[in-house]
Amino acid sequence: NEEVFKVTNEGMVYAREIKVQLTPFPDYVFDETYELISIDSLSSFIDTNNHLPLFKSAKEYENEGVNLVDLTKRQQEQIEALVRYIIILNAKINEK
Repeated sequence: NEEVFKVTNEGMVYAREIKVQLTPFPDYVFDETYELISIDSLSSFIDTNNHLPLFKSAKEYENEGVNLVDLTKRQQEQIEALVRYIIILNAKINEK
């Protein structure tokens, strides 16, 4: 009899799989109407805030905890934005 879900007294949760509803899935980042912020603006934001846009500061996450659905969505949105930046930068490199 193998346990498939367990919560310990220390607050650790063990499960074989966790499924969350992530809607809308951030593929909207690839829509031509989705506006990426400029790389200069992104750099400036990071220099000022020490974290990515769409995310809270580390201290806020440490104090408030993390909503896994929200975090997963924001991470996926950032991954897709990074892919778009790479594609744009690659096109600029190939122009030369």
